[in-house]
Amino acid sequence: MIILVLNCGSSSLKYQLLDMKNDEVYDLLAKGLVERIGMETGCLKHQATGKETLVKEMPIADHTVGIQAVIDALLDKEYGVLTTLEDIEAALLSDNFWEVKVVQDLAYTSTINPTYLVYLAAQVANNDMSLLSNNITVKDLIEISGDVHHIFPKEYLKSNGYEKNLYNQDANYAYLDTQVNKSIGKKAPCEYFAEALKQCETKVVTCGSITDIDVLKANLAANCIPFDVCEMTHENFDTFLEKRRELMAKKIKDFYYGL
Repeated sequence: MIILVLNCGSSSLKYQLLDMKNDEVYDLLAKGLVERIGMETGCLKHQATGKETLVKEMPIADHTVGIQAVIDALLDKEYGVLTTLEDIEAALLSDNFWEVKVVQDLAYTSTINPTYLVYLAAQVANNDMSLLSNNITVKDLIEISGDVHHIFPKEYLKSNGYEKNLYNQDANYAYLDTQVNKSIGKKAPCEYFAEALKQCETKVVTCGSITDIDVLKANLAANCIPFDVCEMTHENFDTFLEKRRELMAKKIKDFYYGL
């Protein structure tokens, strides 16, 4: 884990960039000092491990400007640690990380699971529509503390013998408009998604607001829900979780490399 440690005083800040191996062992990647913050001329002294020291005088009006100067120094091609960070990234973010570790991390049952929160960040960044909606985004619902829906409804799974550690998994969550959530109730996915499919033909809205099959398919894809959910019952729940975790992990990966 890469950590930037800052020690801020009234007119200066010291920093270290550390590659933490565990709670006690770390490699020092860079360190430095920003002095005379708020004065006419400030000074940055930056030292990346194995490289020459950078000393740079410049106006540093406040700590925000000082921190930006630190970031610029860390990313500088000659004096920074960008190559080191890229090497660490390549070593840590292997195919195994994306295809195994991230997928496993989505088997938790907490809505504050960091991996799940990154997935939501990806949805917000993509301006994804909430499940079964053509006009309400995930971002809209997060901002108003909207409903987090169980794709396989909780009561439906409980009535079929599923325990909390399964029906509350992060891969069974999706943001959904309150009224749509109420209309779904305890219905099996094969039942309420069948209604969503039917209204694409009849144009009579009964479940969500989507009345075009291509929009529906795109909406399911944006929410990382496999299209065959339209035929799933509780007997397919384990398979659904596996498929959705993989789709969510891919969305997180695409979001990361798009930054």
